[in-house]
Parts: sequence; structure tokens; C-alpha cells
Amino acid sequence: MLSKIDFDFITSTIENVIETNQRENMQEVSKQKQQLTPTLAAYDMLDFQYNKMVALNFLSYCFENKAKLDFDLDLFGAEEEREEILRYIWNSIYVALSSHNPPPNEGFSEQRAKYNALLSNIQKIGDNYVLKTSGYEYILPINHFEKVVFYHNYGIDTLPAQAKAALAETDFIDAGAYIGDTAIMLNQYHPRRIYSFEPAPENFELMQKTLWLNKTENVTPVPLALGECEATLKLFTWDNASFLSDGGTQPVNVTSIDAFQAENNLEVGLVKMDIEGAEYNAVLGAKKTIETQKPVLIISLYHTGRDFFEIPKLLKQWVPSYQFRFLNLHRLAPILEKVLLAHYPA
Repeated sequence: MLSKIDFDFITSTIENVIETNQRENMQEVSKQKQQLTPTLAAYDMLDFQYNKMVALNFLSYCFENKAKLDFDLDLFGAEEEREEILRYIWNSIYVALSSHNPPPNEGFSEQRAKYNALLSNIQKIGDNYVLKTSGYEYILPINHFEKVVFYHNYGIDTLPAQAKAALAETDFIDAGAYIGDTAIMLNQYHPRRIYSFEPAPENFELMQKTLWLNKTENVTPVPLALGECEATLKLFTWDNASFLSDGGTQPVNVTSIDAFQAENNLEVGLVKMDIEGAEYNAVLGAKKTIETQKPVLIISLYHTGRDFFEIPKLLKQWVPSYQFRFLNLHRLAPILEKVLLAHYPA
């Protein structure tokens, strides 16, 4: 029988509440998706539910690991990036404890106008959609031009000139390729070949169509998920996001970057990783490739607390000379599209 209430009891209760909210939120996301009426308000609510799921995971990790929680801001030299990190943490806690997103930051309207200006260039031609921007033309089979890809170029243009030039004629790993949108953007950096990993069958089929529409011949679509080792796991699909989960219904095969690199004798110059919370395990599965080839890394840190707190520390242990950037690649979103950019000094 409980004899006293102390701080440990309160924190354990909070952890239990968070876990219950995570479960209920996942169920609510699934129910809303099935019942969704295609209105802007409905999509906004569904988008908030996804933010909520991510924020709850972040808060849960913080409580579960409170005794060893550690994030070294000195890994990131620029003051504005440290401010972005602190804002991301504040936003995550705010969303986890709230029923709505936090108030927009200063400059929200200006940035929204810039994004809208990009999207206003989209044209529907036949059954497909065409975006012309920065001297390039991109064709997609569905109207899904993400800002992180077609406005921010996944942050690649923030690399030093030498590091960016060194990408040419190397192999790229596109982890979480979705419908091939990232692959057709990455081609402007002149890779030898891009290996695009996408385990969701419906996305994989659209990716093949995207590559055909853009006459892209140096991309190899790979119908596998990435993780620490070879396995068969389950995939849960939510709108345009698919992630490995015990609650999934679609069995998918998993491999590691190290195994794939060795089997195909790749010279990896860049790894882009946006795989909905599987990033930590996929990084573990790329340890040898990262240590020996030191590719440019673009890794989403926002899906889980573990990704945010542990991936930068892990990479710094493996390659102490890596230089880090923390990039906000969706200036209107409080939590989403916050990535780590790591590169080896040229």
C-alpha cells in the first residue's frame, strides 16, 4: 500500500499519463484518418495530432532518462542554431501539454509568403504536377512538393563550397525516399548514383513513376527499410508518413547501410535520413560507413527524444572532427523538419 507521495511518485505518474496519451493519440490519429473529411480544418487537426504524437514521445524520453539527460550545445557553434534548439525544446513541451500549436514566431507571415510563392509555381499538366524553381523543373505524379525538399534542399546549400563540391560522383543514400521527390532534387549535386530506400509499397510505386517522369536514370529504388541489422518488422502508415511499429500491419524487410554499402561497394558521399523515428537504429547500422567514409549526414532529429539527444553525441564519438549544424527546414512548423547536418572538414 502506498505510504507517501513524493517527487518520484509524481514523475512516475506523469510518465504513466504520457504513455497513456501516446497510446490514445495513436488511436485517435488512426480513427481521424479513416473518417477524414477533406477540409483545411480537418487536415490542420490531423497535422496537430501528428505533432502531438512526436511531442509526447520527446517528453516521455525526457522523463524516462532524467538521470542521464545530456545535450551539449557546444557541438553547435552558431548562436542562432542554439536558439533554434531551445525553441524546438520549448515547442515540443508546449505541444505535449497543450491542445494547439504555440503562437507563431516573428517573421511567420513573411516566411509563409515565401513558401506560398514557391508553391504558386506548381502547374497541373495532364495527370501530373510540375514545379519550376531555381532553374530546375520537377515533375511529380501527385501534388506533394514539400518545402524541406524544394525550398530548403534539405540544407545542402548551407554546406561549405568545398564540402558541397566533393559530393559529385559519390553515391548517395536517400533513406525515406517517399515518392522519389528527394531523389530528383538530390540529382542537382551530380551524384554517381542515388539509392532510394522506401518500404511502403504504394509510395514505392509512385517513386518509380516519379523517376520515369523526370527521366532520372541514376537512381536505384530499394524496397527496404533501414535499421541496425537485417530483420522483418511491421510498417504503420499514417497519411504520407510510414514508420516501423509493433502496431503496424505491413511486414517489411529491413537492412543496414553498412551491409548494403559492403554488398554494393559504394563510395558514400551523402546520407539523407528521414525515416519517422527509425533514425537512431539506422545510424547504428551505418557505424562502419560513417567512420571510414565520413559522408555528409542529413538526419532528422525531431521524431523521437532518443534521436535528438543521442544521435549527435554518438556521431561525435565516432568522428570527432564532424562539424554540426542544427537546421530548421520548415519555418512555419513548431516541431517538424528539424535536422542535423554533419560534414567532415574539407
